Amino acid sequence: MPGAARAMQDKLKHDGPHCHAPVHPAAPVPTPVPHPCGEHIISKGAGTVKVNGKMFARATDTSIPCDAEKGGCPPAGPGMIAKGSMTVMVESMPAGRKDDIAAFASCVGPIPMPTAKVSSGSGDVIVGG
Repeated sequence: MPGAARAMQDKLKHDGPHCHAPVHPAAPVPTPVPHPCGEHIISKGAGTVKVNGKMFARATDTSIPCDAEKGGCPPAGPGMIAKGSMTVMVESMPAGRKDDIAAFASCVGPIPMPTAKVSSGSGDVIVGG
């Protein structure tokens, strides 16, 4: 079973390289190159439930915005844990776990990579189904 996801410690990692240069107007010349898979720390979580002293991250909790520090791409919005545990609820939301699916809705092009995963989790608190 995967480890519990913690806000302000665990991260969302894009599934592949991407670049979110604006499509309209056209991307600047030369066109920015995709930056490598970034990891963005989960910044929101449950206010009343802690895991290893950190807020428990749940479905719909978000990361810091994608800052695109590499490759010259402009910044984009935050990622969001899209799916959590089907059987464990934290403050009425599915519990977030390592390897749960996340989404970066504003990562749209010209080289999009809107999908991500929770890349780490607690080593001693596990969450089922």
